[in-house]
Amino acid sequence: MNTSSWFAQISFKQRIWLFATVAGILAIIGVGILLNSSSTPKESIDFNINMSIQDIAPKFGVTGKGLARELELPLDVSKKKPVRILGVTYEELDHAIEHILSHRDATLKYYVYAALVLLGLVFLVRLGRPDKSDIKNRRTWYPKTHMLLLSCFL
Repeated sequence: MNTSSWFAQISFKQRIWLFATVAGILAIIGVGILLNSSSTPKESIDFNINMSIQDIAPKFGVTGKGLARELELPLDVSKKKPVRILGVTYEELDHAIEHILSHRDATLKYYVYAALVLLGLVFLVRLGRPDKSDIKNRRTWYPKTHMLLLSCFL
């Protein structure tokens, strides 16, 4: 069964459900994008090679081990010694800090997941079977293409 015949078979109420669901999905994803955007500029944080990993790491929201990993230092290195003594140049420290700051919060994927779950739920409960359809056509109630696409994402 192709998709156009499925859309032609659904009732006016089901089409309203479909468009309302799509609007809800777009709203959920829009909220996720707005909450995930880094529109607020980060304030300038002063750091230098005379500071220790213990001093630098909390300012950038990482652990000492995370900063040591970015600086390509052993994980058991002393976090209290200045990074200059550990052999780190200012360029290496600056590059590691830039890399840490380039990481974005990944909460948007949860909003997309919620939107896909909403689509799957509405499709299975309200949209899959056209209203007033004959029991003889039950094999065509749930289009396989839609279900496969939803299954791939969920």
